[in-house]
Amino acid sequence: MIGTLIEGSKFLDLYAGVGTVGIEALSRGAKEAVFVEKERICIQIIKQNLFICNFLSCSRIYREDVLKFASYLLSKESFNFIFVGPPYFKGLQNETLDITTKVVRGGTYLIVQHSPKEKINFKRERLTLIKQKRYGDTLLTFLQTN
Repeated sequence: MIGTLIEGSKFLDLYAGVGTVGIEALSRGAKEAVFVEKERICIQIIKQNLFICNFLSCSRIYREDVLKFASYLLSKESFNFIFVGPPYFKGLQNETLDITTKVVRGGTYLIVQHSPKEKINFKRERLTLIKQKRYGDTLLTFLQTN
């Protein structure tokens, strides 16, 4: 969906789970991926997957709560892409967008994974909706910061 824009980019995978999305970004040419996940077992799986794919040297993993850590991380460094994929129906997409849109630089792409049944406010200051793509029960919303 993001094509060649990913090449040479810095990618942030929030609520990383087992790291699938960040690893996919690396496999498509991202120069670095940062993973934020709070579950210990998921962190172990991310490390194993990065090792298997030979991506350990271009990755960092933080075992942190996204809502507590994202503001700090984003105030220290910038990313070209931020993937927001929290568990559905907990309001975490809105809370995460509240945090990220306050501190990210203009031109950053945000990709939000959510259920089409969730009510998420994408009409926010500094955000432009680019497109949405549905995959079964999953909706990906592509935004860019101004």
